[in-house]
This record gives sequence, structure tokens and C-alpha cells, in this order.
Amino acid sequence: MRLWWGKLRRALLGRVLKGFTRRRHALRSGHCLRCGACCQLGRVCPSLVVEPSGLTTCLKYNLPRDPTCELFPTTASDLSDRDLILPGAKCGYSFSDGEEGGC
Repeated sequence: MRLWWGKLRRALLGRVLKGFTRRRHALRSGHCLRCGACCQLGRVCPSLVVEPSGLTTCLKYNLPRDPTCELFPTTASDLSDRDLILPGAKCGYSFSDGEEGGC
């Protein structure tokens, strides 16, 4: 249930509260480590491909994507949700206001 609530919250942030999302992204640092955990929040995305190396690729990455995907993560709770899917791997993103991702 928590993952579905997070999915709904991220959809609203990306579509309705765009100013909040921009301010949060200004506090975000790091980069995607291609673990694919964020692509499995609530359901496994059909565009997710796991390569033999274990890294993931999005089939729609260079195409128009859902704002929820493009804007992830926006808050530390996004990173906490992501950690439920892949707790053994730290996310490449963190927030400069002290909110950290990862384990």
C-alpha cells in the first residue's frame, strides 16, 4: 500500500506541484546508478530491461516518458520507497538539506 501511495504522490507532484518539484530538484545531487529499483515501485515497469551485467535500461528513456519517471526522486520518501525494493544497494541520489537516500 505504501508503494502505491508513493506512486500517486509522485504523479501529483510531477503534474500539479511543479514549483515544489523544481525546488526539491535544486537540492538533489548525484546521478542514477541504473539499479532499476525505482522502476519497480508499485509494479514492474514494462519498459524496464535488466542487462546481463545487472544494470538496467529503460526502453523509453529517450522518448517522452511519464513525469513520475523523469522526476524521480523528488523527496527523501521517494528514496525510502526505493529502498524497500532494493535495500542492499544505495541510491546514487541524495538531498543537500540532509535528507539522504540509500540504506
